Amino acid sequence: MKIFSILFQYKFWIITGLIFIFFVFMNNFLVRRLIYPAPWISVPSPPPAPLKEAMLTISENERIHCWYFIDSLQDPVLIYFHGNGENIETLWISGLYTQFRQLKINFVVMDYPGYGNSSGKPSEESVLESASEVIRWVKENHPGNSLILAGWSLGASVAIQSAARHPGEIRAVIALSPWLSLDTVAREHYPVWLVRMLLTEHYDLASALKKLKVPILIIHGAQDEIIPVSHGRELSGTNNLTVRYLELPRAGHSDLFSSVLFWQEISDFIRDLK
Repeated sequence: MKIFSILFQYKFWIITGLIFIFFVFMNNFLVRRLIYPAPWISVPSPPPAPLKEAMLTISENERIHCWYFIDSLQDPVLIYFHGNGENIETLWISGLYTQFRQLKINFVVMDYPGYGNSSGKPSEESVLESASEVIRWVKENHPGNSLILAGWSLGASVAIQSAARHPGEIRAVIALSPWLSLDTVAREHYPVWLVRMLLTEHYDLASALKKLKVPILIIHGAQDEIIPVSHGRELSGTNNLTVRYLELPRAGHSDLFSSVLFWQEISDFIRDLK
């Protein structure tokens, strides 16, 4: 009976502690799993030909795994940032690298911390730090090539924010299915109070986009149920002097890349840069 008496006496602190533990668990595991659902598909090393690989080091000796194809000193290098549910092997399976080669450009793709063979844990800070290291590596090893940053979904956030962090170093940005901010898109799917309580990462594209003074291409599917097309429309007006916007009326979120018009627009955009 004594143990029950003690539990009753300290019930406020016990309940408070349990609530705290619950929300720590929610934030550190469930919320992070929603933001960064890294696929279980393994990433081979070395990569399939003609791709090559590089391991880059960021802070705390974490390693970032990249695949790349750089065959020309004249053509731009496209640094591509994938979605949160992909890795560089799933991009290979999808045929994305073949599409990149048909654009007649060089390209580099990286896995975020905790994805594929990249070590560490994914977070807004570690993802953006990794992107900066990839930019530094390309600039150091291929100084004569201009840089285009591109990304889809989460990757669009990485591309735009990284371009804002590297003024004067980036030739152009391609943002595919971008959001205004992670907070904004989260509120499309979850109660506002829950988002405010649990979400600690922001990926604020609307603020970053205002800082850019380079050509920007935004492509969004009108039927997107994950990141509503209103996000793309609003972003396209944020910096309208440099933004080129394409809305695909029949495309959703995951099928955006299947449109012929999608690839034609990207090809035209890159051609105009050249």
